[in-house]
Parts: sequence; C-alpha cells; structure tokens
Amino acid sequence: MPYRFIICLFSLLFILFVSCKKDTGVLGLEVQPAYDLLGANATESQPVITYTQKIDSIISFNTSSKFLGSNQDPYFGRTDVGLYLNANLEVSNLLVQSTATLNSAEIILEVKGIEYMGDAATAMTYSVFPLDSTLLKGRYYYASNNRLHNKGTVVAAYTGSYTTIDGKVVLRIPLDPVYAKALLTNSVALVSNDEFQKQYKGYYISSETSQLNPQSSPGIISLFDLSTSLSGLYFRYDTTTTSSEVTLRLSFTGEKAVRYNTVKYQANQGGHYLLTAQLQGDTIKGNENTFSKGLGNTKIIVKIPGLKSKVDSFFVSVNRAEVIFNVDNAFKPSFGKYDPPTLLTLIPLDSLGREQLGIHSMDAGDINRYDGKYDETNQRYVFNVARFANLVMNGKVKNYGFHLVVADPNLEDVIYRDEDMRRVVFHGMNKWDLRPKCNLYYVNLTEK
Repeated sequence: MPYRFIICLFSLLFILFVSCKKDTGVLGLEVQPAYDLLGANATESQPVITYTQKIDSIISFNTSSKFLGSNQDPYFGRTDVGLYLNANLEVSNLLVQSTATLNSAEIILEVKGIEYMGDAATAMTYSVFPLDSTLLKGRYYYASNNRLHNKGTVVAAYTGSYTTIDGKVVLRIPLDPVYAKALLTNSVALVSNDEFQKQYKGYYISSETSQLNPQSSPGIISLFDLSTSLSGLYFRYDTTTTSSEVTLRLSFTGEKAVRYNTVKYQANQGGHYLLTAQLQGDTIKGNENTFSKGLGNTKIIVKIPGLKSKVDSFFVSVNRAEVIFNVDNAFKPSFGKYDPPTLLTLIPLDSLGREQLGIHSMDAGDINRYDGKYDETNQRYVFNVARFANLVMNGKVKNYGFHLVVADPNLEDVIYRDEDMRRVVFHGMNKWDLRPKCNLYYVNLTEK
C-alpha cells in the first residue's frame, strides 16, 4: 500500500474521531451555574410572632360621617364614642320676637346605613353639653381630646333607643326648653353664622352614663350622616304674625362646620383576660390570640424574623410574599352585631417603631395584589407584601416588624383610622394549623 495512501487514511480516521466529540463551543446545562437557573423557585413558610397593643390616640378628621354611642363588648371591653360638632346658621338677620311660643327644640342625627356595633334595641342615655372653646376648621383634633366642653352644664338629654322619621332611622335628643327659648330669641346671635358661633360655640354629645351589660344590654355605636337634610338642630315655634308653625333648622355642615369624635376605650371593663394581659405588657399571651379593633382602640404587632436580607449569598426576585391571619370565631359574641372589618392593613415599621406609609402599597395599582380584604369563605385575611419583601431580602431596607391595624390600605385612606369601628380576633402561634404565617415565593438570581 503506498505510503501516501496510508497517511491519508489515518488523517481521515482522526478527523472523523474528533468530529464525534462534544462541541465545547455551546454552553451545556451541566456547566451552567445553578444560580442562573431562573426556574429554581424557592418556597419558605416563615413563622409570624404577634401580640396586641393599645393605640394611644388617633386623629379624628373633620368629615360629615361620624360615630356616636357606647358598647360593652364581652371580649374587648367597653368603648364610649363622643361627638363634638357645631351648629351652623344658614340665614342672616333672623329676628324672633320674645313673645314667640317655642313648641319644641331638638337635635336630630340620621343613622347612616346599617353600620353599627352592639344591639340597636338597647336604651341609651345621651347628654349634650355646650362648648367652652371654639372649634377651629383647620385644626387636627385627636380622639383623646374631650376637654372642650362644660361638663357641669347639660342643655339636652335623652334616654331611649332610635326612632324613625319618614322611614329613616334617627336619634332625637330634645333640648332643655329654657335654654332653647333663650337661644331662639337671642337677636344678636341670629344676625349671622359668625355671631351665632361666637356665642354658641358648639356641642358635645356623650352616652358615657349609659348602664350596659355585654349579654343583655350591650349598647350601640352607630355611624351618623351629619350632611343629610334631616340631621340638624331644630326649633319649632309659633309667632304672633302667623298661624302656622315655623321651623328653624341649623345644619351640621357648611364652610364653618367642624365635627370630630372622641374615643374612650376601657378593655378592663369586661375584656377577655388574654387581651387585658397583652395590653399590660404580657406579649407571650399573643401566642394564644390577638385582638384588633377600629377607632384607634387596639393594634397588633407583627414580627417575621425569617424575612431578612439574603444578599450575603445571592440576589432574589420575590414573586409573592403572603402573610396570613386566620380569624378565631370563638370570640364572636352570640348576642348583638359584631362584624369583622372589611379591610385591614399591614404596615412596615422603621427603627423607631414609626409606620412607613407607602412601602406597603406603593401605588394604587398595587392595591388589588396587596389584598387585605376579609375572606369570609376562608375566615382569614391575606396580605401580599412582595414589594416590601423584595426590598428587605435584597438589603435595600430593614425589617423592623409591622402594625396590623383596622384601616383601608389605599395610600389616600390609610391615615384615616376613625372610619371603622369593627373588631376581629386572630389565632396565635400556639394554634398550629391556623397560626399566622408568611409564605415566601422567590427566585434566586445571581450569586454574590
């Protein structure tokens, strides 16, 4: 065999052998780093530590819908909600002769919908006090501020339950006739609304003296609409110049109208021992149950120790971070109306324990994903705090815990803590199958 042929045959076999080996120019899966596999989802169920605290006070905003009443909750204790408001004269230069005959004078407050807590049939005692201080339109009033009225003078009182006018549920409180007649015939005060409010600065309505029993007479706290044509301060009188009765109505709305609630919460007046112990500092009792109540009564401290930075090992992308709280219906009274809040919000805290508003729901488009709505079917609340968890796990912010409060999570509404009076009780860590928990779903992106 010629030498040249042997060389050519050997070269051909060598090329064929080499061509059968793997092409190292293409990156195979076995050499791709594991941390670059975007399908490598990680799921962790983190324990959630919770306990209850009392809220010091909240701002009561000047809105036309305000609460009023008292309630003795068999598990939360007693809440008394008072109402400051001023009356507004909508006419000028009104002159009522001193010879006019006063037929009646009363305050009428129209109940708004069916939003109430307790028992509507309970007979309550309402007292109306005149104000010593002028209510200022641009000022923020805290619900703990009940020092603006004359506690020694009562100008109106009523003991009973709600009634109806033209099919609408109302609270009617008759004024003292001597006081009412003096007001009605005060020609200086009736010149203008400014002059009227100089002499009659406003009123404080309270039901604190009502005798309540959590089982048979728990009282009632209702939401009232002060902007309706029915709500107002009424005077009905006869004059010597007409045979028909004249009605003067002073409204609770207008340019100079100011309205705010006071809240007095006493958990030790019949509250459950698990609640009162936590409010006194025994946070371990939160492992049994926690208690959340609106109108600035209580909040729940939430700690998720496992939610922490992972940048020492790798960066992550959080798909979902759901925090789940399961309702304990053993604390729903069998007598009276005690609905859970429609919405709650879970708000991250900073190093000083202040709420970081905005991080929990960064824009309106996030609200639906954030959730916080009461799930009546599953008896729970679920929060998706993925954006906040992503910041924490990538070392952008630190996790100092959360407040769980009765409030609308929308950025424009979350500061309004005086718009919901409802309450709810949750299972704690000791109830293993229903304990609060945080489910994290994230993807490992790049290794540090």
